[in-house]
Amino acid sequence: MNIRKFILLGFLGLLLAPGIVEAQSSPHVLWKRTLNSDRVNAIIFNTAGDTVISGSSDRLINFWRASDGMLLRTLNANAPYVHESAIESLSMPLDGSRLASATYLVVKLWTLPEGSVKDLTGHTDWVVGVSFSPNGQFLASASFDSTVKIWRGTDGVLLRTLPLPRMGRCVAFSPDGTLLAIGAGSGQLYIYRTSDWTQVFSLAGHTDDLYSISVSPDGTMLATGAYDRTARVWSLANGALLQTFNGDGHVYGVAFTPDSKELAFSDGQGDSIRVHRISDGVRTRFYTVETPEVQCVAISKDGLMAYGRVDRTVVLASFDTSVTPPPPPPVEPPPPPPPTNDGWSLSASVNGNGRITFTPEPNGPNGKFLPGTMVQLRAIPDGTNTFIRWTGSATGSTLTISITMDADKSLVAHFTEANQPAAIMMNDSRQLVAWFIDGPRLLDTTLVRDGRVLGKQWRIAAFADLNHDGTKDYIFQDSDGRVATWFMNGSTFQSSAWLRNGHAIAPSWKAVAAADMNQDGEVDIIFQNMLDGRLVVWLMNGTEFLRAVVLRDGKPGAPGWRIKATADINRDGHPDLIWHNVNTGACNIWLMQGTNVVSGHKVRDGASLGAKWRIVAMKDFNRDGNPDILWQHILDGRMVVWLMDHENYVGTLLLENGLTAPSRILGIK
Repeated sequence: MNIRKFILLGFLGLLLAPGIVEAQSSPHVLWKRTLNSDRVNAIIFNTAGDTVISGSSDRLINFWRASDGMLLRTLNANAPYVHESAIESLSMPLDGSRLASATYLVVKLWTLPEGSVKDLTGHTDWVVGVSFSPNGQFLASASFDSTVKIWRGTDGVLLRTLPLPRMGRCVAFSPDGTLLAIGAGSGQLYIYRTSDWTQVFSLAGHTDDLYSISVSPDGTMLATGAYDRTARVWSLANGALLQTFNGDGHVYGVAFTPDSKELAFSDGQGDSIRVHRISDGVRTRFYTVETPEVQCVAISKDGLMAYGRVDRTVVLASFDTSVTPPPPPPVEPPPPPPPTNDGWSLSASVNGNGRITFTPEPNGPNGKFLPGTMVQLRAIPDGTNTFIRWTGSATGSTLTISITMDADKSLVAHFTEANQPAAIMMNDSRQLVAWFIDGPRLLDTTLVRDGRVLGKQWRIAAFADLNHDGTKDYIFQDSDGRVATWFMNGSTFQSSAWLRNGHAIAPSWKAVAAADMNQDGEVDIIFQNMLDGRLVVWLMNGTEFLRAVVLRDGKPGAPGWRIKATADINRDGHPDLIWHNVNTGACNIWLMQGTNVVSGHKVRDGASLGAKWRIVAMKDFNRDGNPDILWQHILDGRMVVWLMDHENYVGTLLLENGLTAPSRILGIK
């Protein structure tokens, strides 16, 4: 045989052999729209398939016309507490009369088309999944509080609560409404019968938390996506695992094709959407997308695919390359510029150390401005990066400057030194914000690390000076259980490093605090098991792990109690542990000697501000040498300080600039 013909036939044979993947390509995009100001977390079609509905971290729900991508309407899901009100999940019954959205602590039940909304409350932690039964009779919500709540779909009346051994992650009803599938932490999957709400069976196979769930249109299969980088397909009849599909990163979204023969899933780190045939597992399509982390994916009854991206974009694509993209919708002219005033338009910035600067610098003795000095003020008001102000005269100290601007405008500005203490918050875009503190005064803000967006898999665990440079560093933990740090100089990022070489602790263990527990001059990491309350300490040498120490001989903790902070309460040189009960709001203190518990104390004899208040930090607010307790309301952001004398409550301090923070405070650095 001719060798060229032999090679050609062999190559063709490989292409036609079973299991060979189609060539990699880009999706056949019909339109894409970027009107959101933050990542798109949820996306669904209405029953008719003529409308795409997206929910994002900016709390907006957008309705897009599928035919051309025109924005039809926007619902504002602005929860009372700004930070944790990102839209995490959306669901709609078949008749399209209602819409449910999951936000922090709240399920919002919208009535359509008028858009009236009712808040369904009762969850005590993040609500991350919602699903209507097809006929709209039931609405299920999954929460990190380890429950799934069943609401009456018509009016939001709570019908029952299903307890889970792990935190709830996602929910989906079967097409006939007889079954409810629940995805939970640690890869657990549960199937409930809706006639009596009893568990039919549980499924195991995933090795990490579930993220997404979908039931096939024919009602025979269930698909799940998880942090273990796999998508799996299960039989709803007997729970058998039918297929496992591997990705390069977390699987954020799963969706069946209308004929139930294929599964599409988004690969969070592989910049791709993959489509597999379920019968034999063959990958039939491999789409590369323009940006990492497709957060969610949905497929309409007509086979159109919508997906939401981390770069704030909604995309509609077709598997059929013959479909012609529509012309773009008309663009409205930009609004006219705001009226100008006499004076200068000034840039606003805060330097890397968090210090507000002025041009010119103070020109008088002792760092003060001479009366009548003309200044250009640079600051960050209201969390924005630029603003317009006018030149004016200034007098004052280096800490507080009173500015009288032209046109009778006045402003009092504060600025801070490089290592001024700061309350660290996270805004809706998952950027870290430093809010500088001077005693009871809350001063100005700056973005940390130039506004770098923190991935959804990361959470701040603690603040501590790991490298002995006099500045507290940021300690993070990801969803895989790994711990890392940002070495900081004030608010300026220096470098990052893994702790314990990126070793992953089991997902049920959360890093909750950092302190020098064994008095060797090095910061150690305290972990709490969220299932049973046990405590363990990683004894560290910088970022190097030395050994683990179990506290209280591994005894489990009482339900609802969480470690919220460490501080030397009794001023004996040993860090003590501050506990908070998330169910009752009570606060307790463990006085420690190294890793040994000396005694326990109820603060204010067990009195509390209520279950909606959380301890967010310990800091000496009144400068008497005693660390005080900073509380924040989880719904409206109000703040209050309990002044302490050792372990004894002595009074309440109101903060000078008001009691409301724009976001949840993660700690004081």
